[in-house]
Amino acid sequence: METQSSGRKAANANGYHIVVKNLANCTTETDIRNLFSNFGARYVEIHRKRSKGAQAFVMFMNVSSASAAFDILSTRNIRLHAKQLKLDYTDYYKKIKTEIAPPFVMMNGDDIYNILPIEIIAKIIGYLPYRDQARLERVSKLWRMASLSTHSTVKHFKIDKRWPSGWHGVELSRKCFYWLINRVKTYTWTLQLSECTVLSDMSELLEVIIKSCPNLHAVDLREVLFLPEMGKDLYSIAPRLTELTIGPSDGLVEPELIKILKEAKKLVKFRMIYTIVTGKLLTYLNPNLEILIVQHCHHVKSSHMCEAIERLQNLKHLEITACPKLDDSVLRALINNTNISKTIETLKFSYFPNPIPNYDGEGFPHFEYQEVYMKCKADFTLPGILFIKRYTNIKSLALRFCGWVTEEVLYEITDTLPQLEYLDLSGCTNIIGSFALDPLAKLENITTLKLNHLHSTVDGSVLNEFKKLKVISCRNSLGFDNKAICAAITNCPYLSTITIEDCLVIGKPVILCALSTIRNNNRTSPLTIHVADSGISKDMKFPQNDLLRICYERLHNFSYKASIPYKSKRVCLIDY
Repeated sequence: METQSSGRKAANANGYHIVVKNLANCTTETDIRNLFSNFGARYVEIHRKRSKGAQAFVMFMNVSSASAAFDILSTRNIRLHAKQLKLDYTDYYKKIKTEIAPPFVMMNGDDIYNILPIEIIAKIIGYLPYRDQARLERVSKLWRMASLSTHSTVKHFKIDKRWPSGWHGVELSRKCFYWLINRVKTYTWTLQLSECTVLSDMSELLEVIIKSCPNLHAVDLREVLFLPEMGKDLYSIAPRLTELTIGPSDGLVEPELIKILKEAKKLVKFRMIYTIVTGKLLTYLNPNLEILIVQHCHHVKSSHMCEAIERLQNLKHLEITACPKLDDSVLRALINNTNISKTIETLKFSYFPNPIPNYDGEGFPHFEYQEVYMKCKADFTLPGILFIKRYTNIKSLALRFCGWVTEEVLYEITDTLPQLEYLDLSGCTNIIGSFALDPLAKLENITTLKLNHLHSTVDGSVLNEFKKLKVISCRNSLGFDNKAICAAITNCPYLSTITIEDCLVIGKPVILCALSTIRNNNRTSPLTIHVADSGISKDMKFPQNDLLRICYERLHNFSYKASIPYKSKRVCLIDY
């Protein structure tokens, strides 16, 4: 009977490191080589014996790779062909381990770079900019292998912190772009491009990405000036598109987008922002679309939007913001569509147009609001109530600057939507009276509440009723005072963010209450208060506390707006 030692002697002669036992008879050397592919396996030899079964002997590029493979794989339940594999060291490897000197004394040449396991090297490379990663690929074969392995986990192509300012510290060059595309082309699923970091023609780069990435199914071009020729490139991947975001456009782009949407049968998310279209393309959307977002599209017509809403059957998220040509017929179309009345969970609707910037002496834009948008459509309270009654599964609701939102609508919201978690009533100036917000006290699951730009007669005494509240925003709501905010800080244990900008009545007592609550209640989560242009200024001195952050700078978001030619331009927009 043959013993295992004979197999090990054969392995000893060839310098194998690890023996893999309990193999199935159908196992091939290719199967074992694939198992150890990430650890630099060089040679594999299988010995088949009737008494001991099949055993595989594996040789690695160096001792450190063998140690890494054994330490990592021995802790896992590795199965191959329905059999549990067992790993062991060969006699040759045990002999090498006892005779080898400390690595920093005996290693020469490239061996000094191979003392780390490949997984550790991959983690190190993951924190480096791509420019340094390209340099490390030339250190040794092991480092190149680790570098290439990091790209297999990158499913989203985006200019991120690993490309802080481009290849040479200025912009994204062609050399840098093609270097990354050659490595991630088979792994990329989603794409997000930005003009502000691109040196070359965006149309050409988009064409290269589409042709090089066979698994690409989600494209985000919100920070790209969309041109008609880009639509021709997207048309080739339209059948597999699941998400599409279009930004500012130039030229006649709607016919090209219609061709894309006709073929995009798998599309589940579509977003337009600052796109110059009439909205006819919306009528060609996939009826099973789940997310539809239309923002700042000034030329979208109500007739096309209504027709699009009537065709949808499985919509879960609908957002229509700052589209001035839309009227109340869109609200009636939502009421008449019974298919989506049970599926929509997020609805954000705003009549608010683009703000008019009025720059002050400090250089920060303050915004004036057109009163016609704040008081219009006040006679549509009845359709508003009917609309709330139909959509009973909403968890996130935003009705910004909607004049038809009155106290009666608030009562209907609390009775119909007890599961509501997010509520935004900013700019609804037809909510009038000291106790107008009291009906909201029944919403026990509210975590985010935005009550910006409300009528001066509306106070915030209801805020202390929301025990799960995390975010409060009452910017420029002059009826909110120190007492209301202090009560919220005291009675809402999960509160993390408060925005009281432009509230001149609110002052120092709020900060003192926050410090006292943090100290007395043993609070462990931080609390952030945004106090720009309020009764709290930098001149006031407060005791320092690590859990309280006071932000004196105005809270605002930057949104990118493409321009012609390709030069970056950023516009400051306040988050309403």
